[in-house]
Amino acid sequence: MKYKIIIAVILIIAFLVSGTLIYVNNVLLPVKIKARITQELAKNLGKNVRIEKLSYNLIKGLVIQNLVIYDQSEDQTYLSVKEASLNLLFFPLFKRKIIVPLLRIDSPKIYLKIKPDNTLNLMELCKIQTAQKEKPKFSFIISKIDLGNGALQFVDERLSPNYTKEITDLKIGAGLNLPGAIKFILQAKIQNFASGPSFVSASGEYNLFKQALGAKVKIANVIIDDYLLYLNKLPVSVSNGVVNTDFAVNYNLEDKKLEFKGGLNLSNTQVLNAPIDLKGNINFVDNGLNWENLIVTYKQAQFNSSGRITDFAQPRIDFNLSAKDFTADTSLIVQDKSVKVTSCSGKYLDSEFSLKGNINTQDQDNPFINLNLSLNLILKDTFGLLPTNIQDNLKNLKLSGQCKVTGNISGGIKELKDLNTDLKFTSDNLSIYDFKLDNLYFTLEQKNKLLNIRDFMAGLYSGNANLKFLMNLEPQTPTYTAKIMLSNIDLSKLKTDTPLKDKDISGLFSANLDLAGETVKLETLQGQGVLSVKEGKLWELDLFKGLGELLFMPIYQNIIFKDMNANFTIKDKAINIVDSFLGSEKLELSCAGRLGFDGALDLTFNSQINAELIKDSTDLRKFTSAILGNILVVKIGGTIQKPEYKIVPGTKEIINQLKDLFFGR
Repeated sequence: MKYKIIIAVILIIAFLVSGTLIYVNNVLLPVKIKARITQELAKNLGKNVRIEKLSYNLIKGLVIQNLVIYDQSEDQTYLSVKEASLNLLFFPLFKRKIIVPLLRIDSPKIYLKIKPDNTLNLMELCKIQTAQKEKPKFSFIISKIDLGNGALQFVDERLSPNYTKEITDLKIGAGLNLPGAIKFILQAKIQNFASGPSFVSASGEYNLFKQALGAKVKIANVIIDDYLLYLNKLPVSVSNGVVNTDFAVNYNLEDKKLEFKGGLNLSNTQVLNAPIDLKGNINFVDNGLNWENLIVTYKQAQFNSSGRITDFAQPRIDFNLSAKDFTADTSLIVQDKSVKVTSCSGKYLDSEFSLKGNINTQDQDNPFINLNLSLNLILKDTFGLLPTNIQDNLKNLKLSGQCKVTGNISGGIKELKDLNTDLKFTSDNLSIYDFKLDNLYFTLEQKNKLLNIRDFMAGLYSGNANLKFLMNLEPQTPTYTAKIMLSNIDLSKLKTDTPLKDKDISGLFSANLDLAGETVKLETLQGQGVLSVKEGKLWELDLFKGLGELLFMPIYQNIIFKDMNANFTIKDKAINIVDSFLGSEKLELSCAGRLGFDGALDLTFNSQINAELIKDSTDLRKFTSAILGNILVVKIGGTIQKPEYKIVPGTKEIINQLKDLFFGR
């Protein structure tokens, strides 16, 4: 009997529950409650709301299926949810509290848009009606939220075509952590345009009493090129590469204080079209950020950097860079597309530099600079910093020494020929082709694609060197003109820096040259000039030594040319000697001919010998000199390294000389 009563009660309860469920799922929820919820949501949000089905499940609790919030049509959707379910604790209803132990949200999709007027579409859902609201009859508490298979579709309507991005596989878990905090965890994927997705994960806690948020965030495989439309607004161009970051964030809603601290890794990133990798920790604090021991890799060279950025609205950047042979301290102020370099100084090997000025990055492919600079250069240190073709040219010049440079550089940096420069160079010790210059000074001016070296003066082996140089950078192969003036160069000192340092060579050398041609094309060189030597002792030069040994007795080595001068032209890859004269009391020589750029010789010498020079000589060669000396013609061929000599006398003149020799005239 007792069991029958229990079974009867169970059946009655089951019948009542079943009947209630049937009524709730077929009448109350789908007709009355669904309409009420839809109306209240639409009224408060000011938008259309559609719920396909509202039901109750003994396990899931209250189930809402296919909830959609939209504007005029479902093409303008703000939010859609495939299914949301929640259980209610009924006992607290008597205390006017509704507690939801668990709210499950399956496959929600959020549609986020930035409109052309810079407003967010979702903000329209926050426009609460201005009518006076009644105080809620119940307080609503959700203990835990479980969101899965979520998605967010982002559209920026300010851009044409519209920029879109989608977040998928969104998972969020959140729950109360008594006495007054909410813990949460988040995972998501951000779909990239041309590669695998980016990954986002976060976990943290929100303190209800302190209104403080703390979270750890990890973001991996962010493809920079997917965000170029926004990065192009930076003062410097950033492209390519992948970003990975792991940081902690703290935010207080009361004092609006935001703090970041964590690591940032940028690989294969290009800044100003240069490949740069960044690895290290960056801390975001007080409307700025700072970093220590950040590793910067540029073209396989690794640098260490520490610094800070203050005031994101108008950033001021102070940082240093250091490497094995390099240090630099820099301060910048960034405003829109302008960068003000308030100071930048440092050292590379033994060279020092300092500069300040402005950089305009409006045209990121061709930034405009206006910089004042001061350099103290050890020339050999700078070669590695220059383009390969310029390096090679400077190495061929055998440039060495120390040089100070001051002045201004301005213009677009894409093409060096477009720059404007006004630089002053000074040096107490500089050499070119191993020839030493002292007290060097000149001004280098570049404007309108014309490079002008003016006011060039320098000491050169107790003499002076002056130069005027103009290069036209407009043609594909630049052209140039030059005027070189050398005066009173002491050959006995100059020879010490040549392979002739052990030769007995002396004299004072002067020259004036006018040159013109195309760079990198030696065959285009043309010009003319004049040179002279005073008190010249030149017989140990290979060219003269062979001539002397061929014709004259050993005493020729003691002959000093009081005056030597030559007029020449340069054309067709050769120096053409129009006329030249070497004069002394005992010997006179004249010369004409051609010296090729390849060293080939085609010269003709004529001689006039004082008879007293050979009168008392016992050398057998006096016979040749006596007969041929006044009318001797010597042809010199071969090369300047290996001259070849040939005597070409005239017949009539030989007979007259023999008569004078034998008949004592």
